[in-house]
Amino acid sequence: MPASMVDSLRQLIDTHQLTEVRTTYNSTYGSSLLFRADTLGYYVVLFHGKEFWRVIQTDSFEQAETLYRTFVAQTQTLGEVEIDAMRLNAGKKYAEKMIALNEQRLRTLQKDASNQQQQAQQVAEQQEQARQQAASLTSDLHNTTAQLDAVKQQIHALEAMESNPNLVLPKPAPTSTESPAPIDPPPSH
Repeated sequence: MPASMVDSLRQLIDTHQLTEVRTTYNSTYGSSLLFRADTLGYYVVLFHGKEFWRVIQTDSFEQAETLYRTFVAQTQTLGEVEIDAMRLNAGKKYAEKMIALNEQRLRTLQKDASNQQQQAQQVAEQQEQARQQAASLTSDLHNTTAQLDAVKQQIHALEAMESNPNLVLPKPAPTSTESPAPIDPPPSH
């Protein structure tokens, strides 16, 4: 049973009897133009992955070139779906990555906003406490100032009495039958 064209090609490749003239890849599809020097023949191959799909042998370089260009055009068409799928899959993964990054950013911003709201609430509470304390201190200050004024008035009255050169004696108490005790003279200053 004669070997298939694919089996013959594999054997020629394995025994290094072919020279690669051109190869084009479009995703996992490809086309090669191979030359066999000992027979001056050409092999044009269409493959997918590592598997040969179509193999055409010719002795004409022009025919080999035309077949090669035809197979290259077919690889472009066949590979387009895989290339599109690859690009779409990469785009999807990129979008998922960006979603994850943006969700993380959103969580960070929400946390920051929550912290800012808590801080603002604390500041508002502290401001209210400070206002209440200021109102209480203002009231205390008015009371203290009034007390200070009263004490100063008493001091002025006493200083005025002390600086009065006239001797002021207390009014005598009602007389009793007993003799009054002698009055000590005031101490001199």
